[in-house]
Amino acid sequence: MSKKICLMTLYNANNIGAYLQTYSTVKILKKLGYETYLVKFDSNSNSKRSLFKYIKQFGLRKMMYKYKSKSKYLECQKEFKEIRLEETNIDDTFILGSDECWNLLSTSFVHHKEYFGVGLENRKLISFASSANTCPIEVFKTQSYIIDFSQFKSLCVRDNNTKKIVESLSNRTALKIFDPTLIYEGLGNELRKVCTLRDFILVYSYGMTKEQIQSIKKFAKYKKKRIISVGTYNSWCNKNIICDPLEFLDYLKCSDYVITSTFHGAALSIALKKDFFVFCNKNDKIIDMINSFDISFRSDIISSDLIDCFSKKINYVDIYKKIDDNRRIAEDYLKDNL
Repeated sequence: MSKKICLMTLYNANNIGAYLQTYSTVKILKKLGYETYLVKFDSNSNSKRSLFKYIKQFGLRKMMYKYKSKSKYLECQKEFKEIRLEETNIDDTFILGSDECWNLLSTSFVHHKEYFGVGLENRKLISFASSANTCPIEVFKTQSYIIDFSQFKSLCVRDNNTKKIVESLSNRTALKIFDPTLIYEGLGNELRKVCTLRDFILVYSYGMTKEQIQSIKKFAKYKKKRIISVGTYNSWCNKNIICDPLEFLDYLKCSDYVITSTFHGAALSIALKKDFFVFCNKNDKIIDMINSFDISFRSDIISSDLIDCFSKKINYVDIYKKIDDNRRIAEDYLKDNL
């Protein structure tokens, strides 16, 4: 009989990365013999933006894109087993993470105190690839409850900033691992085949600057490729495609090039061994990941000249040696602490 895990993460956001990191974590735990239940809180949305304000800020077409995307996410989320906190048992094991559950600066979700172990004092609790993104440690010290991670049996994070924060506040060592979408080795085989397109550049971004857009268009013209925005709406692209996260993986696989400005856009490109470029925009968690694989030459850390950057090849043999080593470390961590 499978052992039970209660997973607290941002699984019900309309976001490809949020869904796939949850999906990957559930699959990793299943491989280890655990049955995972997603802890459902009353509200995981912190958005107070009215429909009128959203349309005014982003436009009607983007609003309609977002609305149509939501039904696809809701259908995908049915795959997860859910449980309310009050339905859990005292002897249940809890995992916090991955994703940005500790990012207190984010306005896109409710910062439940349970994410920091508050209210779970008598439960077995560990973190797994959790992240605070760029949130500074000072914000942790200004909350109405004490954050010292003392309720966690063990601590595991996804990036250097989070590691520094957790180790400083807890006076303990935190293990740093890669994102679950990289640790789960079966992700590339679980895509939903829907893509019939060929000869295109896939764009995955929630917004690009004018200079970045011009750079992408110049590269597309040079390569004689169409620019297709998949999973997000970008009016300047040749086509915008609505898809669920597993369909997104198929579009990613079929693309000739990937250009992104998101963490998971880069992580998923690495997972599927794609020819990609990422605009980091000084985002520490993206920079941290890119540097971990020694591929800063495929980012705006080095240059925004896409023609030049794509001329330098990614050594996926070396990258996957690092991923394989990290996978073993992550799985050993879970085996030792669950």
